[in-house]
Amino acid sequence: MTIEGFIDRPGGRRLRVLEQGESDAPAWLYLHGLPGSADEAWLPGAVADRVRLLSFDRPGYGGSTTCSEYTLAILAEDIGAVADAYSVPTIRLLGFSAGGLFALAAARLLGERVSRVVSVGAPALHWLDDPDREAAALTAGAWQGARDNPEELAEALTALTRDGATLQEAMRDSLSPEDIAIIDQPGIRHRFAQAMAQATCQGAITSAAAFASELQLMVSPWRYELETLPASVNFIHGDSDQLLTVRHLEALHQSCPHSRAVILPGEGHYSPLLGPGASALWTDWILENA
Repeated sequence: MTIEGFIDRPGGRRLRVLEQGESDAPAWLYLHGLPGSADEAWLPGAVADRVRLLSFDRPGYGGSTTCSEYTLAILAEDIGAVADAYSVPTIRLLGFSAGGLFALAAARLLGERVSRVVSVGAPALHWLDDPDREAAALTAGAWQGARDNPEELAEALTALTRDGATLQEAMRDSLSPEDIAIIDQPGIRHRFAQAMAQATCQGAITSAAAFASELQLMVSPWRYELETLPASVNFIHGDSDQLLTVRHLEALHQSCPHSRAVILPGEGHYSPLLGPGASALWTDWILENA
């Protein structure tokens, strides 16, 4: 069962939060991808009694209001606010794709409050010499637009954010056959469509502005090294990921010597968290030492 809730933030903002699993189990906070929404998070039934999974829409996605001056510091504060509202003293972060990159930043800013970070399919934008070469054309083009034409980026993205179906088709064109096989399964197709629908539910202009804001955060220079992260960091990546190649994991792991790197054979970008191997991913890597 998924329980929806809302928490208030400064400036009249609010965050939409989804809760799955057992309320007295160890809590994990999930950071969704870009594009994405809280609905992207899925807790396999095999581990539902061992995990409390909290996911939230970042500003401008789903049911979370926009934030005109969004920063990594505000993201970290929002994570802390979710943890406080749900009585989570120790924060464990599970970030997917762009959410994995944001989890790394938030872990540093939140300091000792974060005990673990698991980053799945994250981009190594600041640790690869040429990250665009190791990404699908859609992703690399978005990064390039954020670097070269930030003022025009939001307007350019409105073609993608008309509705969830448009965004879903654009994403499909960048995915591997392994991913397509997974997201075309009936139950998973609905979850993927719902996540894309929530990513665009505030309308093309608002959604495009949220995308553009986060893309600019992603490509902006970062001023810290990964050695400053908590002692427990896992980087996980499918070796058949076409959206972001496994070179991203290699660069992140090399830059964070105390981390563990897990390459999943035959897995794409979305399939590790949505496919039949998701239960094993949780039990073998995410819940390990939780």
